[in-house]
Amino acid sequence: MAQLCGFRLEEMRDLVLGFEVDASPSRQWHKLAQMKEVEIDKQVARLLAMRRVVKSVMRCKCVDWTECGRIAAAVVTRGVE
Repeated sequence: MAQLCGFRLEEMRDLVLGFEVDASPSRQWHKLAQMKEVEIDKQVARLLAMRRVVKSVMRCKCVDWTECGRIAAAVVTRGVE
């Protein structure tokens, strides 16, 4: 289950060994899952930004590299698709 959620080996070890002895599995899962959700949200945001730049590049009609760089930076900054 932990691997399917994207937990790294170190995080899985913490899940099993890194909590108090009396902590229930659900309590352990909940704490780590909240942290993982934040990490996943950041990854999704990065991927969406990358997609915006890739879509911009696919529409590129720039005549020089300077113009391409300005357009790509504007896409990332504004979040335009």
